[in-house]
Parts: sequence; structure tokens; C-alpha cells
Amino acid sequence: MSAIRADTARFSRLDGAKRITASERASHMNRTIRIAVAFGLVVAMTGALAGTAVAQDPGITVNPPAVPAEGSYEVTINGTDFPGVALPVLVLLCAVPDSGSAADVSAASCDASNPFAYTIGDVTDGVFSASFTFDIPAEGLAIYATEAAEGGANASAIIAIDPDAVLATTGVESGLLAIIGLAVVAGGAMVVGATRRD
Repeated sequence: MSAIRADTARFSRLDGAKRITASERASHMNRTIRIAVAFGLVVAMTGALAGTAVAQDPGITVNPPAVPAEGSYEVTINGTDFPGVALPVLVLLCAVPDSGSAADVSAASCDASNPFAYTIGDVTDGVFSASFTFDIPAEGLAIYATEAAEGGANASAIIAIDPDAVLATTGVESGLLAIIGLAVVAGGAMVVGATRRD
């Protein structure tokens, strides 16, 4: 008889415990799903943004991108996403196209009288950085970097004349880091918002 009373007491203690209703269970499940989706979006966005550097066409940036007046300046050329074959990259100096866009720079508008005047050694990993001193005319200067092979990878950039230009060294990857940072902050805000709604 005492065993039956002990079992009855145990079950009555369980009855006093808080029970989770079906709506509360669904609410917890929805919160868990929203957090998982938000985390997945943050991971996907970060991976996509970081992966763009690998999937892009060859590109170059110049530093400084603008100078205050015509004259002689030291310019650093940074190249990325070249195929990575053991070929030198030739740097040709070109006229700035009427559009002012680097996408419209063509080899036909470049000074090819001495194509090996500015050469960057073997680019086996697809990335390079080199500094040269250029005489930049009043119209600005277009830079055309191409592999030393017919049909080789190429990219272009423009050094503009801007009286307000400030000559300073900036990080090449700072824009990408800012985008990734914003994606992480946005993902964190989504997670916090998802947990506060319930």
C-alpha cells in the first residue's frame, strides 16, 4: 500500500510541473527556425562576398586613383585574378577614353612604341603589385595591364586629374572588408530581432 502511495505522490508532483502547450511548442520551433535561417543567410552572404574575389575577371587598381594636377607621380598598380601563368604583365600607358570609363580603354589607344618599358615579372599566383613613376598629362592617364601573350588576360584603370585629390595610401581590400562587416552586423541584427519577437 505504501508503494502505491509513493507512486501516486510522484505522479502528483509531475502534474504540478509546467506543461508546454502546442502553441508554445510551435512558437519555440518558429524561433529556432528563424535563428537557423538567419545564421544560414549570414554564412551564405559572407561566403558569396568573400568568393567574389576568386570568381571575378582580372582587374587592376591604381593608387593614387586621382592626382591634383599633371606631373610626375609614383603610381602603385595592384592586379588580381589574372590566370596565374608564368608570363610577365606589360603595363601600357593609354589615352583616357571620351567616356572616362576604364571599361572603354583599349590597347589601340595605348603607346605601344616600347611595350616592355613597364613590365611586372612572372605572375604565377594571379596577383601582383608594382610601383612605377609616370608622367600624367592634363587629361589624366589610362593604364592597361596585359599578359605578354596574344589574347592574354588584361585589365585597365584610370588615373584622373582632380584638383581636390588628396594623395594618400589606402588599403586595396578595405571595401571588401567593410561589406563583409556590414553583412555580419546585419545577420546579428536579424538573429536578435528573431529572438525578441517571441
